[in-house]
Amino acid sequence: MAKVYDNATDLITFARSSSGTALRRVGYGENLVDNDGFDTDLTGWATSNAWSVINGEAVGADTTSGNNFLRWLTGAEAGKVYLGSVDVKLNDGVGSTYLQWGGDINTRVTSPTAGTYTKVFFCSDGVELFRANVNGTNTNFIIDNVSVREVIFDRATDDLVLFNHPDDTPRIEYGSDGALKGLLIEELRANLVTSSADISGGNWFSNGGIITESAVLAPDGTQTGSTYDTDGAYRILRNVVSVSTGSTYTWSFYAKNIDATDVRYRVYDNTQATDIVSATSYFSQINTSDWTRISVTFTVPAGCSAVGVYLTSGTNGGTVAFWGAQLEEGSFPTSYIPTSGSQSTRSADVASIPVSAFGYNQDAGTVVVEGTRLHDAGSLSYASLNDGSGINRFTLYIQSTEKVNGYAFGNGGALTLNGPTISPPTSTTWGMSYAKIPTGGRYELAVDGAIYDNSDSIYGEFSGKTQLSIGSAWGYSEFANGHIKSLSYFPRRLTDAQLQELTS
Repeated sequence: MAKVYDNATDLITFARSSSGTALRRVGYGENLVDNDGFDTDLTGWATSNAWSVINGEAVGADTTSGNNFLRWLTGAEAGKVYLGSVDVKLNDGVGSTYLQWGGDINTRVTSPTAGTYTKVFFCSDGVELFRANVNGTNTNFIIDNVSVREVIFDRATDDLVLFNHPDDTPRIEYGSDGALKGLLIEELRANLVTSSADISGGNWFSNGGIITESAVLAPDGTQTGSTYDTDGAYRILRNVVSVSTGSTYTWSFYAKNIDATDVRYRVYDNTQATDIVSATSYFSQINTSDWTRISVTFTVPAGCSAVGVYLTSGTNGGTVAFWGAQLEEGSFPTSYIPTSGSQSTRSADVASIPVSAFGYNQDAGTVVVEGTRLHDAGSLSYASLNDGSGINRFTLYIQSTEKVNGYAFGNGGALTLNGPTISPPTSTTWGMSYAKIPTGGRYELAVDGAIYDNSDSIYGEFSGKTQLSIGSAWGYSEFANGHIKSLSYFPRRLTDAQLQELTS
């Protein structure tokens, strides 16, 4: 019987390691931590003698050696995503202090200062939801208002927000109209702006005006959107970033008009003091009710080693809200990569599942994919049966010429099945069948209900394939940028009529 991944949610059973943002319906469960503001004691907590309750707050005052934990061990479920939050009231310790969520050292915040800390995390051990650690002589580590709530995805009643997914949580994305797009897959990118939401810190510069942090609700549903009041004068708001000569970059950000009469972006050659992209008005693109992402792509001229990217330049009156500034190397914008104090890289979305997990037939089979290509750049692989090396593979992909293709490689040669040309972001469904024959393999390609190509090939090597990959041809090449809405595998060669029906 065929193993069918027939909707976007089913695709989460594929192994995946990278994180990233996507527009998604997100809600939250009840708080699983019963701290009651630490009113009287530490009932329900696993703790050491270093922790106590003073004035309704949990206090770690270590005067001995050794790690002393305050831990919450109830309600955790491995494989679920949670949102954690805690208020740090004071930390004057000279020793080791940290916060940690989900039993995962990668979520650890070391030596936290006073303030509120939040973390979306994937619970890895199914035991621990939260811990605070104190270790050091004469330490005063005070926390309060611990909250851990399950993140609930894809309920129709929840709002759409630009959610930042933790590792191992594939990004099921929706359109702004609420329609399901599918599993978002993208290539590796880095945000070179070190402070993407806080426009008063990092490398941001303004020649005046009034910056107000956390003034408006941001696209991710948090109160982190900033406003910039030009104070009725010519104002600029820019960030200077090092770049490579001859490379192509894309500058993007979210903007919402409050009461401005004109808004302009700009890209400036900071080395040679000249414009790369002249100040351009985007006033007509933004409104007062919705956030709009503005983007511009440019190539760095010879002799330029740093650029100034402007959120606004020359505005002569009014207030605009900004959030999510991003400068990335590439010819199109990808999903927002949050930064806070340093540049950040989002790994490529490459998912795979071993052929042993779905009854793979090495002598015959069919793969059908429904997907959408977001950008016209490079050869993009959407599904591939392969051996992990690229030497032996069977792939459905889109060429840089926008042609939908099937591709088989093995036994020292390659076979390409040619499909139609499509333009992004057109959604298409295509399937490729194969069957072993005495001289190699028999292949057939169908796209959107039509048979486009078929061929016999001596390169039909089916033995040795170990995995089905999506997002890349075999894990490190031809990265896709788009959505996959469904993926099906059949352990037999389907007929022409069946292929046409499935891809219609």
